[in-house]
Amino acid sequence: MNKLLPLAMAFAAACQLAVAQVSRSTLPSGNKESSPVTSPKGDGFKAEYFNGSDFERKVLTRVDRQIDFFLIDRSPAPGVDAGYFSVRWTGQFYAPKTGRYRFTFVADDGVRLWVGGKLIIDQWHLNRPTPFSGEVSLKAQGLYSLRIEYSQMKPRAAVARATWSFEEEPAGLLTDNNVFSKHPAPLPTAVVAKKEPVKSALSKALVAKKASPAKVQQPVAHGSTLPLSGNKAEPTEVIDPAIALEAVRSVSPKFIFFDQGRSDLQPETFVELDKLAAMLLKYPDVRVFLTGHTDNAGDFMLNVALSNERARTVAGYLSARGVVPERITWKGLGGVYPVSPNTTEQNRQKNRRVEFIWQ
Repeated sequence: MNKLLPLAMAFAAACQLAVAQVSRSTLPSGNKESSPVTSPKGDGFKAEYFNGSDFERKVLTRVDRQIDFFLIDRSPAPGVDAGYFSVRWTGQFYAPKTGRYRFTFVADDGVRLWVGGKLIIDQWHLNRPTPFSGEVSLKAQGLYSLRIEYSQMKPRAAVARATWSFEEEPAGLLTDNNVFSKHPAPLPTAVVAKKEPVKSALSKALVAKKASPAKVQQPVAHGSTLPLSGNKAEPTEVIDPAIALEAVRSVSPKFIFFDQGRSDLQPETFVELDKLAAMLLKYPDVRVFLTGHTDNAGDFMLNVALSNERARTVAGYLSARGVVPERITWKGLGGVYPVSPNTTEQNRQKNRRVEFIWQ
């Protein structure tokens, strides 16, 4: 019996060490008596809207759950000019994990973005819809000041879309899931139960080993989306270009139609274009050439300009949904390529369109 005592004591010490290691891996740094907090729920950005492209006259303040709009000759908020306006969004960003974060803003036109007081995007000039990105290192469960300034410097198209990503994980919108319009109250923590005596821990370990001799399930840290098996990179899937092209074509609308004399998108086209953008993000090697068209009414050169603007509008919408602009080219062809004879108004409606040529 005395010979078994050293063995039992060694096994008990090993059990204690394992419990201590699990406790350290699941507790926040610097707080050994608390479990990790649940991810807090925010309310979004404090949004200040101004008339004028450089914050000339403040119109209103509100809370925006997210930053994501694509506007053609439309105001982003009541009382705000549709042609020349500016917005300042501020809040607190909650960082769920320690590591490198990328913040991206698709802008038409100017944008500046600060995280924790550090300016990481500075593109205060005219742009077509273009994604601009900056990176910064943040610590887990930290709250960091977030400030975004946007300027609409010319009439017609206004595009603003703010996203974030952690290291190599997929990007997502900055929303009220992780942004607070003001600094929140202290986040609650739960008290961990006191450690049991060595004898009790030893008894439980022996019972667990007897009941499940094969393996003991490894605990997962709360809130983690990374695997605990060394974070090995998943093998890269090689996609046949023909399969990718066919997949994109399967969800692509044949035409996008427009009202007479207009280049703004009709709301019913948004669902189709959103599906198409999602598929283009899934298959990043597929490229598209957009051709804009008009009916035969009016001046030839004005129709060419209008058809070019229609194609540019579709390109801008796809870019605002995250498609890299370099994958999209376009050209306006006026009214020289009708799909229906311009003999009736119904036929002319079919000719006011944008077509997709996939490459």
